[in-house]
Amino acid sequence: MKFYWPSELYSFGKYYRKYGRYPRFLPLLFYSDHSGPCFDCPIDNHEIYNDANLFFTFSEKRKVEFQKLTNKKAYLVMSPQIFYRRKYNIKKKENAVGTIAFPDHVLPKQDYSYNIDTYCKQLLNLPTKFHPITVCLHMHDINVGTDLIYKKYGFEVVSAGNTSHKDFIKNLYHILKNKNYVTSNMVGTISLLAIEMNHNFFVYPQIELNLEDSYPFIKYRKNNYLYNYIKTRTLDRVDEEIELNMYHEIEKAFGIGIGISRNKFTWLIWKQFFIELFTLEFFVKLRKKVISTYKNNFS
Repeated sequence: MKFYWPSELYSFGKYYRKYGRYPRFLPLLFYSDHSGPCFDCPIDNHEIYNDANLFFTFSEKRKVEFQKLTNKKAYLVMSPQIFYRRKYNIKKKENAVGTIAFPDHVLPKQDYSYNIDTYCKQLLNLPTKFHPITVCLHMHDINVGTDLIYKKYGFEVVSAGNTSHKDFIKNLYHILKNKNYVTSNMVGTISLLAIEMNHNFFVYPQIELNLEDSYPFIKYRKNNYLYNYIKTRTLDRVDEEIELNMYHEIEKAFGIGIGISRNKFTWLIWKQFFIELFTLEFFVKLRKKVISTYKNNFS
């Protein structure tokens, strides 16, 4: 049973448990960043108003802000995505060919910020060395049938699957390791994941998507040094090496080198479990969760 969804999304829960030596049958009694680095976007209401008394983030700025806004404990931790990649030594294959494209995905009840047909034509116009091109879509794109448009243009379409599935991270890295280039029409988590595993990432086409209606936090990225640097990784710079200092900035964005140790993370999540178990808070939350689940399933 999942108490705090951001800690479980994108299979974070599976690898938080492995990192924290915590069994899969116990609920994670903490809240966390639910995706990759968000370029220091502000703390959202759902991160403040929840039953969890413990918060993990990859960002020092978000940690400080969270502790100013709440009386809860916050800690820096390494992203479970990076933990997975490094634990299992996932690397780009030596014989990797072609490009994997990660277009900006749609959200439920919201429309795309760009024309998909135009984007398909732009991908097809990439130089020969980038072909064949595969398109990786978010489950929200699949749900609205967007994959059919890409297939119409002859693209192979893949997906890392349902964002709640325990193998999402595993699926994503399997897709990444088989391609020589990685591209997207926006700067996001995939940009940093690709660069961290030494992929050649580029933003294409070189346009500024109008995303603020869909993602209000986008406006905060415009003053982020790392975000603005990755925007410069365009088609004409794709084969340039990443500067060492910027690579270190990307690592920091994942909590690497600044997060608490694995032993401390283990101690904190087990401590929280026993605190809530012995104060009976765990059983109160469990009862609420069972009632909520029952109502959602039978209402």
